[in-house]
Amino acid sequence: MTLRRSPIPPRTKDSPEPGLSPALRAAAGVPAVVCLFLWVLVRAPTLPAQDWPCWLGPGRNGTVSGFDAPADWPDSLTENWHRKIGLGESTPALVGDRLYVFAREENEEVILALNARDGAPLWRHSYPAVAVTGPAEPYPGPRSSPAVAGGKVIALGVGGVVTCLDAARGELVWRRDDFTNALPRFFTSASPLVAEGLCILHLGGPGEGCVVALALDTGRSRWTWPGEGPAYASAVLLTLADSKQVVLLTEKSLVGLDFCTGRLL
Repeated sequence: MTLRRSPIPPRTKDSPEPGLSPALRAAAGVPAVVCLFLWVLVRAPTLPAQDWPCWLGPGRNGTVSGFDAPADWPDSLTENWHRKIGLGESTPALVGDRLYVFAREENEEVILALNARDGAPLWRHSYPAVAVTGPAEPYPGPRSSPAVAGGKVIALGVGGVVTCLDAARGELVWRRDDFTNALPRFFTSASPLVAEGLCILHLGGPGEGCVVALALDTGRSRWTWPGEGPAYASAVLLTLADSKQVVLLTEKSLVGLDFCTGRLL
């Protein structure tokens, strides 16, 4: 598979401003240029023991188990370190003493591993980013959060490129760039769902979507459900009526798919 770089169309002085106008940005409190900064506001010895390996944590429900809230919270937190990492709305993943972050730097999407205790870079992987055009153009960074499982890091780029890296060394394991021809109007936003050796993604664009289950080790397709295009939401794994299923929101419906086969339930 060949990674394609899509050119950004030239703009002229008469071209309409895409997305929010400056006035609306000011009213909504949205900066004209969005930079993602990673702030660590805890002391190194208090790093949490529980990993946060994907969007919304290990249960994809935004909760932490075994946490005892302190009786008295400090009036302020101490900044331990911070590092500028680029553009995007992606949230980091924490596994062990490593943070995995996903951002855009100029015309590249970048996956980074940082030491969670001091922010020191451990490795960096980049590849050409798909151009973000239309109403989403002011926000070209990734919206999807990386997932860490089985010693690998999975990231879904803003233009539908799926990348799998070795979590320890940052080396490329596999990449799929054959899902970039059709995209949502505001580009991809769903975060990968990784479970039991499968990476499940909702890809495509309006009216021509597909849910794919890729083998985590090889990137090869295990099953595909062709159907409605993706919404801006991430899938969850549930067991309902003794049936393990992938539940996700499409552009039109809420659907449940059999985890092993992709069959619509």
